[in-house]
Amino acid sequence: MFEHIVVRRSGNSDAVLDVGLLAETLLFYQKAHLLIDPGSLAYLIDALGEENLRRLLNLPFVTASFQRNITGTYTDRRLGFAVHNFVVMTGHGKGKTLKDREYLIEMVERKLGSSRKAKKFAQYLFDTMPFTPLDERPEPKNDLLRAAAGDLADEEFLRDGVRDTITILAPSIQLPPTWAFRAHFIGSEIAGQPQFVIQTDLDFEQLNAHYHQFVPASHSSLSPEYLVTHFLSAREAAFVSTRYMAELVIDPVSAALMRKKLFHLMQKRDAQVEEVDLFQQITLQNAKKLREVVNAGERSFAEFLELLDEAARFKQFLDAQNPDKKLIEAYIAEITKVGWLDKMPTKTTRFGITTGLGLAAETLFPTGGVGMLMSLGIGALDALAVDKLLKGWRPNQFINDMFIPFVSGR
Repeated sequence: MFEHIVVRRSGNSDAVLDVGLLAETLLFYQKAHLLIDPGSLAYLIDALGEENLRRLLNLPFVTASFQRNITGTYTDRRLGFAVHNFVVMTGHGKGKTLKDREYLIEMVERKLGSSRKAKKFAQYLFDTMPFTPLDERPEPKNDLLRAAAGDLADEEFLRDGVRDTITILAPSIQLPPTWAFRAHFIGSEIAGQPQFVIQTDLDFEQLNAHYHQFVPASHSSLSPEYLVTHFLSAREAAFVSTRYMAELVIDPVSAALMRKKLFHLMQKRDAQVEEVDLFQQITLQNAKKLREVVNAGERSFAEFLELLDEAARFKQFLDAQNPDKKLIEAYIAEITKVGWLDKMPTKTTRFGITTGLGLAAETLFPTGGVGMLMSLGIGALDALAVDKLLKGWRPNQFINDMFIPFVSGR
């Protein structure tokens, strides 16, 4: 249950990673792999700080790799109209090509300043995160860029996908009753990749007036090439999911596009998200969910890491469950399970246990009244505490004693 997940950028704005969603993922999943690119690394340094990022990467069930190259749409306007093709771009230093280690040092120093401490942290990241080039593909037929370009040839998928992308990025936009958005391939290729032009009658000036209410112009603006880049991102996410054979945390637009084109890759993830949401809704009752509390700043990520330190047994409980069983079903079954102690009368159980512990104390400390005092102390134990001690740990102990107080601000 909740075995392995890959976490990559999950936001379409300046906040490229949803830190609250990351917290939920770390709590419920057994293994998490962070696929970090230049933008998400910069964001993690800002959002978590050096110390908490180290703590995150040092968690025994967390691994990470660094993807230096990124995908995008290259646009050539020299012919008087826009010709596009999909590309993979490798991040460079300021005006020069840097080796991986040098590139990482420059990235860290941009955020933390040039210092010995920053270089030491960059070296730690270099030693912890292997560089994973995006263009490592097992076979030519699995070529990411060609597959993404092929998605644009599906007119119905392209139009539906553009509509969904605009709706997610700027919910206030009302598209006209009829509109066009088509990709026409022109036959020539650049570096083996097909070129295409986009035919559309969408009014992007009007669209951006709405879009910039949600996303600043300094981040991005809607354009034909920006919209089709999300189709490439969705294909990249699908490629990553199959490479790691794991569920995937991704941004909402890529998730929506994958759901339409590659439903089987998102089906399990959607079901798991619903289970986690339902579990929190039932166990937390009126309290906010973990994701909301962390994102609102009501609890810091450092505080969450402290909670996570106490969650080992809860994660073991999740790991032991049948993957075909629902989370809330498994949880309720576990906390209502009847053991041998539950079948014994409460008074008999309490008397027998406290008397037995008292006799053991007398045997160990027969002189000086120590045994008698310990016996009296043990006998005064609350029955509930004794029951807890003998029945063993159950998952509701973590939920009631730690998780609920955490999200409730107590």
